Amino acid sequence: MKTATKTVTTGAPAFEVDYRDTAARGESFFVAVLSAMDRLAPGQVLRLKADFEPALLYSFMDDRGFDRCAVCGEDGVWQVDFYRRRRAA
Repeated sequence: MKTATKTVTTGAPAFEVDYRDTAARGESFFVAVLSAMDRLAPGQVLRLKADFEPALLYSFMDDRGFDRCAVCGEDGVWQVDFYRRRRAA
């Protein structure tokens, strides 16, 4: 089990995409993530939930200016919060 090293609090409710729901509907998880990225409000966290670690998204999201906080719960469900990096002043 991996644990988070950082707590993410932005004040805005997270925009959540659950892999299990998208798979049940026969939709593409990646397309759901892209759509969610486009709809994020400033400061809003994109929260992904999946029954696997979505590690393939890490570099993709990193390249688009997102950091992450990933936690695997005792039930085996991963929760990964992606949030935009703050720009240096």
